[in-house]
This record gives sequence, structure tokens and C-alpha cells, in this order.
Amino acid sequence: MTNFASNETAANFLSPEKAAGDTNVEAFQAKVHQWIKVNGGYWLPMEMVAKLTEEAGEISREMLRRYGPKKKESVDPNNLKLEIADALFALTCIANTHNISLDDALKSVMEKYNIRDAGRWTETSQK
Repeated sequence: MTNFASNETAANFLSPEKAAGDTNVEAFQAKVHQWIKVNGGYWLPMEMVAKLTEEAGEISREMLRRYGPKKKESVDPNNLKLEIADALFALTCIANTHNISLDDALKSVMEKYNIRDAGRWTETSQK
């Protein structure tokens, strides 16, 4: 089984230097909002939840194809990335309709985890 944290590419992508930098989450929220305005407006709340559920199912399908009991011989490595992006888009729509800053929410959740889980886990070394 592949451990994401030990994957060299992932370690570079998730480096502390990048984690310390500013995010462009607010810019993404604005882009989603502009796209939605031009393309018919936001869906009803439960339609957005249904879309998010659909996207979660598609992420699950991709994970099963890679790691499940009936692995698929050839998997497009881009599919998982696109399915995660679709789920982020759906979550962003929900956040936008509720005037939630995802940047603020993500900072709050990291603060929560840092306080709650301080000393709880041991750092794994990068391979």
C-alpha cells in the first residue's frame, strides 16, 4: 500500500515552505462565483448537497480502482485529481451561498487540529 506522506512527489508538494505561504482560496472562491453568475446561478441547497455526494462517490470509485479488492489494470492518474477538484468546486458553491470564507475556515480548522492534536502523533520521517 502506498503511503502518501512517504511519496517523494507528495512530500515536495506538501512542503512546510508551501504550507506557510498564503493560499489563493479566496481567489478560487471568487472565480467560482463569477463562473456561477455567468452560467445560470447557484443551485438550490439540497441540489448542491446532492452534487457534493455525487462527487464524493466519484472519488470513492477512483480510490477503489487504485486500492480496492478489484484493482483496475490501467487507471488514468489525472482522474483522482479531477474528481477531488470537482468536490472542491461543489464545496465552494455551498460556502459561497452561505458567505463562508474557505480561507478563514481552513485556518480555523488547522488551528483546531494543532491545539487538539498537539503531541498526539509522532512525525513520520520522509523517505
